[in-house]
Amino acid sequence: EFGGGVVNINTKEFQDRRILTQSASFGLKQGSAAGSFLTYSGGSLDFLGFDDGTRSLPGSIQRLASDRPVNRTDFTVAELAEMGKSFKNEWTPRTTGVQPSFSYATLFADKFSVADRDLGFLFSFSLSNGFASQDREENVYEGSLSPTPRSLYSVSDSKGSVLMGLTSSMTYKFSDKHKLKGSFVFSKDSEDRVRISAGPNEDYGTANLQQTQLAFIERGLLSGVLNGNHSFQRSEIDWVFSLSRAKREDLDRRLSIYEENASTGDLMLSRRFTHPLTRIFGESVEEDLAFKVNWLVPLTRWDKFSTRMKWGLAGRVRDREAGYRRFGFYARFGRDGDRTRQPEEILNTEALDNGDYRLEELTRANDSWFANQLLSATYAMLDLELLKTLRLVAGARYEQSVQEVEARSPFVNDDPVTVILNTDDILPAANLTWRMGKRVNLRFAWSETLARPELRELSPFSMYNYEDGYEERGNPLLQQAHLQHYDIRWELYPSRSEYVGLSVFRKNFENPIEKLLSPSVGGYALEPFNGESGELTGAEVEVRASLRRFAQLVGGTPGYAWDRLGFSVNYSRVNSEVQFLRDGNLYKTPLNGQASHTWNMEDWYRVDL
Repeated sequence: EFGGGVVNINTKEFQDRRILTQSASFGLKQGSAAGSFLTYSGGSLDFLGFDDGTRSLPGSIQRLASDRPVNRTDFTVAELAEMGKSFKNEWTPRTTGVQPSFSYATLFADKFSVADRDLGFLFSFSLSNGFASQDREENVYEGSLSPTPRSLYSVSDSKGSVLMGLTSSMTYKFSDKHKLKGSFVFSKDSEDRVRISAGPNEDYGTANLQQTQLAFIERGLLSGVLNGNHSFQRSEIDWVFSLSRAKREDLDRRLSIYEENASTGDLMLSRRFTHPLTRIFGESVEEDLAFKVNWLVPLTRWDKFSTRMKWGLAGRVRDREAGYRRFGFYARFGRDGDRTRQPEEILNTEALDNGDYRLEELTRANDSWFANQLLSATYAMLDLELLKTLRLVAGARYEQSVQEVEARSPFVNDDPVTVILNTDDILPAANLTWRMGKRVNLRFAWSETLARPELRELSPFSMYNYEDGYEERGNPLLQQAHLQHYDIRWELYPSRSEYVGLSVFRKNFENPIEKLLSPSVGGYALEPFNGESGELTGAEVEVRASLRRFAQLVGGTPGYAWDRLGFSVNYSRVNSEVQFLRDGNLYKTPLNGQASHTWNMEDWYRVDL
């Protein structure tokens, strides 16, 4: 759910000839030099982005505690020791040498004849594997006039990533007026990460706190789409039906926390935390069913200007289920031994058998949650030629949405948390185009859109995010945001491949959703909040030109190739502001992630097919 645009990618349906391409590459990314990459023991299928079971929840946990929490009340010392020893006792990463990245891709496309009609087929597969390391500073300050440091961390972050994709599509043309297309997409995106952060943390009053984290995250998507296009004598109907399943797995996240001993200066397993050694396992699965039907009807007017009406229906059903379990090791009083040792030495077999260190369930009440969304919409659009040089496209969309989230865990006896967000909205839009000349247009646009909270954002569930170094949690009190858009654009088309555009725009926000830092156990957490209001204003310049013009300027003779080679430049200047009311005070900040200046440059070569 977002308040921006939609990217619609369409592959070519019918090829002129059979196509088979293959490509492969090898290289080194910046930061992957010898001795700089942090890693740990994984599975035999890591290079494909799949865990082979190495990081699965241990079998003894599934056998002894599949439906009840692990604690010293319900389990014997021997059972706790057995479950504790079943985890892979690896907590400390090692450094390796050069890590080469590689990628491979292949594509096959062809056109066949079935019953004297065209059948187009396309298949593609890609696999890329990359490694990168980064050393950076992550500092948190409190206050605005005289900021006070809360934590000053030096971070070493290494990531191994795998991206696999498979796409296939088939298009059959029953006749010149009827066409059916089916497509299938599978993608796999995996990350194997090691993160070490060290530095002072004023929230704990320690000169040096070191946290070492290991994580393997799998994301998978399986999607199928069936669409059709049917032309009749005075109307046209197109429809789309899609079904997808997305899955995310967090496999054996490990965290060890050490802090500096004020007397000796040695790093030792932290006593500040009851469970300084933790493991997390979990997954979330979402299924999405959607459809859309459009009906386009040309209308005849007495003045013979062209007019078209478009009407449509759309629906979407989403279901998501997530379940996580957290475990921690704690030391019995007076039996923790030498805490300066590495975790692998501390959690030795003898310490677990004797009960010096014991395993305990840390699963939270919101670590299992269920969510669904039911969205229905109807819309109408009128494309009206007012004059030979003036065209109006206007319409409205009515949407009804129900989002429901229930957070409850079978391992915690707390009452479930239920969130229901029920909304009805009418979203109008209008676009007026004035053809000032043969190659010049002036456009005026206005529209209203909305941004709904993601199901994940409505859940109180929390999880550490490696990208920004904070724990992220949801907010059950979120409301949807409303946006109003105003745009004026002047356009010039010197040729079919060239373009010059100047535009100014403004966006007004009501209840904007932004992520803010909030106090949390052990530091701060990123949490989405609704602001009071917000605005964004800006201007944009875009130029797309062929090199033919430059050849003419320097006195050269522009040839065929010069007209096909070119470049594009885009520059945007943006000012933004969001107002938040917190603790009775009104705060003003720029939009998260919104740059004030943006440049884009590219070169291109045009091919006529």
